[in-house]
Amino acid sequence: MRYYHKVILNSLHQFVLLSMLLSMPLLSMAAVYSHQYFPLLSGNSWTYNFTGPDGSGNVVTTVQSGTVDINGVATKELLDSDGDRDYLTSDAINGIRLHHEFDPDPIYGGTGTYSPPIQYALPMLSIGDTISSSGGLTMSFTSLSCDAPCSLNYSSSATVQAVEVLSTAAFGNLDTIRIYSTQNIAGTLTVGGIPVAVNENMSIVIWVARYLGMVKQVFTDSNGTETINIT
Repeated sequence: MRYYHKVILNSLHQFVLLSMLLSMPLLSMAAVYSHQYFPLLSGNSWTYNFTGPDGSGNVVTTVQSGTVDINGVATKELLDSDGDRDYLTSDAINGIRLHHEFDPDPIYGGTGTYSPPIQYALPMLSIGDTISSSGGLTMSFTSLSCDAPCSLNYSSSATVQAVEVLSTAAFGNLDTIRIYSTQNIAGTLTVGGIPVAVNENMSIVIWVARYLGMVKQVFTDSNGTETINIT
């Protein structure tokens, strides 16, 4: 889906991962529960229009029933109509976290598991708050195999920037919270005896509305910028 950021590792056949969060002017607000702005109830569904370097179109994201165990954590699966899958948690105890991603592309696809998960938001959101996380990223690729485990390192920082009224075609004017996130994935993978250095940087701006979820995302990496809007 387009909640989460696609991370493109150009050094390795553009392995596409997912990711999420926001940016804009600093206004005041009382602290709010982050999970209310990113609801993961089974059956929830959103339709988005996207435009970027790879073209434009529509995608439908649906929260699947039940949970999926990722490293001992019961996560919710978000399935895109193009086959992408993201596994997240959003609750009052741990906030919003990304655990695992899957891209079905027969050439550039694969999986990525974050340990610990990427922390996108604390349980409570306040303007100016910044949350940082870092750890390991274990991957598999559709079209190639690493000589050793496909393991890299990630670092992430997300800042709650602003309260903003966002005009949408589907819901009119919405009170949203904008979050700005930067991420880096780096390390070395060995493929066929050849070491491949990876150092990918990306930024994500996300606008989320209470009880609705993500209504807009702007994702930028070395390939360009993709913009996603709810329809």
